[in-house]
Amino acid sequence: MGKSRLAFGTAVLAMLVGAGSFFGGVAGAVYTYNEAAQQNITVTDDASWNAGDAVTGPLDMLAQADVIEHHQLDRTDGKFYAEMDREDPARASWLTATTLTNALSLGVLAYGLAALAATFGLVIGLSGVVLFRSNRAV
Repeated sequence: MGKSRLAFGTAVLAMLVGAGSFFGGVAGAVYTYNEAAQQNITVTDDASWNAGDAVTGPLDMLAQADVIEHHQLDRTDGKFYAEMDREDPARASWLTATTLTNALSLGVLAYGLAALAATFGLVIGLSGVVLFRSNRAV
């Protein structure tokens, strides 16, 4: 009887943790989407992919970050921040470009983490269901 209670408690806990993780991941993705959509950013027309799309998803974010870096390299003759002379006035614009590309990259990471949490939650929750059912069959 003790093993049965332990299995039941573990199954219930796995289902609760799984549900929490799954819905937390979905909520994280929705939050990231809403925050990005609120900014009204559009991938520029000279992007390699997703040109003209609203920047709301991870691929849009990557496309826009790529364009920002490309434009910045054009402004600085292909030099990155650390490669430029300290007195070069174009060096300051790298700070703005880096801030923008980092923010977009964090959005991509947020989507990835949300997907990981939702997938993990689904697997753990389903494992709890299997454990619960197998415990009832015994």
